[in-house]
Amino acid sequence: MKFYEISDNLALRRGPVIVLVRHASIIDNLLPSVLVARAHRIRLRYVLKRELLRDPCLDVAGRRLPNYFVRRDTGEQVERDNVRRLAEGLSPRDGVLLYPEGTRFTPERRIRAIERIAERDPQRARRVEGIEHLMPPKVGGFLAVLDGAPGVDVVVMTHAGFDGLRLISDMWRGALVGRVIRVRFERTEHAGGTAELDLR
Repeated sequence: MKFYEISDNLALRRGPVIVLVRHASIIDNLLPSVLVARAHRIRLRYVLKRELLRDPCLDVAGRRLPNYFVRRDTGEQVERDNVRRLAEGLSPRDGVLLYPEGTRFTPERRIRAIERIAERDPQRARRVEGIEHLMPPKVGGFLAVLDGAPGVDVVVMTHAGFDGLRLISDMWRGALVGRVIRVRFERTEHAGGTAELDLR
């Protein structure tokens, strides 16, 4: 018996695609490699935070693959340019994956992020306050990917069941036992097909 349930798996019926993934746990970063790359044979190019290069495995393997480790919160144009270049030249078997939240969700991080947004843009802060279970999305990376891959469909991958699993030790203590992970894919056609993405 599988411990996960998938809705609308046909959303990944073909590439190229841009995949946006919710990030709630240290464990959920395994989902795209299993449910997207392996299940649908889509070669994913990842946009990841540069801090992950502290892990020797990611440093060696991650740099050999077409990924980009971004310096977050710098606002530098060079970061957006590099993300855009990563998305260029996608074939039907390729995809670009990024976590628009920029980091794992916790209620405390969400509040701090909204407070920082309010210092720069009070109007946007009021809009993102309505997003209760996600971090306010960082739209710069996503817009850079769209610039690099115009006309490519977007697949949003949401999930529930990993919430509260912040550490590997949570898994060793059996926190996953008895849980059912529910995953949903929703595809938005580049020409305005199924629905509009609300990035607020």
